[in-house]
Amino acid sequence: MVALVRRPNGAEPARPHLNPPVVISGYLLCQQGVVVVEDIAKLNRLLRIPDQEPAILLRSLEQLSQKLPSREILKSTKIGCSTSLRVG
Repeated sequence: MVALVRRPNGAEPARPHLNPPVVISGYLLCQQGVVVVEDIAKLNRLLRIPDQEPAILLRSLEQLSQKLPSREILKSTKIGCSTSLRVG
């Protein structure tokens, strides 16, 4: 025997209360010129480690060369000091 439950029109079934999923635009993050301050800060930390492997340094500098940060981001993260220490 199958039980049929009728609901009034427009009523939705009860759903358990779950945290809503966080939606991030994948299109925005996959663009090369988009700058996220956390990414610049992470690259800054990688460049400031004294005995860092050359492969990691090179990868960090390549990722940094693909970004086009504004002057405010450059001043707040002081990434220029880190790159000049490693490059020159």
